[in-house]
Amino acid sequence: MRSEICRRAYRPRCYGLEEQRFEPVGSNTPVSVDVRVISATNKPLDGLIENGNFRSDLFYRLNVIPFPDTATPRTTRGHTAAGRSF
Repeated sequence: MRSEICRRAYRPRCYGLEEQRFEPVGSNTPVSVDVRVISATNKPLDGLIENGNFRSDLFYRLNVIPFPDTATPRTTRGHTAAGRSF
């Protein structure tokens, strides 16, 4: 299963993030939205941007709160500390 979006799908998403509106399929009337996006990847985005496989403007819009790529600490029983809170 592939989870990446094709390059031609970047443009409408960037526009929607920047302008906070989009046109639904089959409509000519824009809809205003207030959206927060949470995204994650295990890909080296800096390298993908340099190779032209990821748009730097989309990276800029999504890169608001970067998290370090350190491993989640595990407890002595093998469960992650974050998992205990659920």
